Amino acid sequence: MTPLLLFIVIRPLLLSRVITPLLLSRVITPLLLSRVITLLLLSRVITPLLLSREITPLLLYSDNTSNTVHSDDTSTNVQSDNTSTNVQSDNTSTTVQSDNTSTTVQSDNTSTTVDSDNTSTTVQSDNTSNTSDNTSTTVHSDNTSTTVQSDNTSTTVQSDNTSTTVHSDKTSNNVHSDDTSTTVQSDNTSNTVHSDDTSTTVQSDNTSTTVQSDNTSTTVQSDNTSTTVDSDNTSTTVQSDNTSNTVHSDDTSNYCS
Repeated sequence: MTPLLLFIVIRPLLLSRVITPLLLSRVITPLLLSRVITLLLLSRVITPLLLSREITPLLLYSDNTSNTVHSDDTSTNVQSDNTSTNVQSDNTSTTVQSDNTSTTVQSDNTSTTVDSDNTSTTVQSDNTSNTSDNTSTTVHSDNTSTTVQSDNTSTTVQSDNTSTTVHSDKTSNNVHSDDTSTTVQSDNTSNTVHSDDTSTTVQSDNTSTTVQSDNTSTTVQSDNTSTTVDSDNTSTTVQSDNTSNTVHSDDTSNYCS
């Protein structure tokens, strides 16, 4: 075979079997790899890093809510219903509602709601709540509530539908669920008005008077005697030894042993 023939046959073989693979492995492949790796780095690492740190601190979620991370380690969530929540770095959070009310949840599990009429409600971690518009209401976890008014009176509504009002003059009124009411006066006397239009006054000297709806009255003395004044102006005294004396309006008396 002539040298020319050898060159014509061997040269293509050299190109295809030796030189081309060499070129691929030493030049083309690294070039391709560098392009691919660069693209991967950009898309998976560098771009998200840039986006999160510099370009977009506002991340949009698939539920149409958004979160802004501030440089002071606080964050704001804007919900799709036009409400927003600020989570402070001290683990407290504030929600501003779309009706201009706001709620702050403290890190000790208490929360305060400031309403648009400048009243505020604090819900304590023991399930009690307090409202301030110069009045204050505490709702206790046992379903009782206390309202302190700005005139220094306070009303407690118990869970059994009874209520007690303590007035600024140190008197108190108990309204019971059976429509009776008791007023305790500051001189330690008390009056109970019953739903059947009778009333009982307990005096501080341990005597008590009941005024009946038929205009009769009974006084029980502390020595266990009792006097009944009837509507016909007669009176009966029952002594502690079970004897009784009736004084009539005609100045006569009848003694029963």
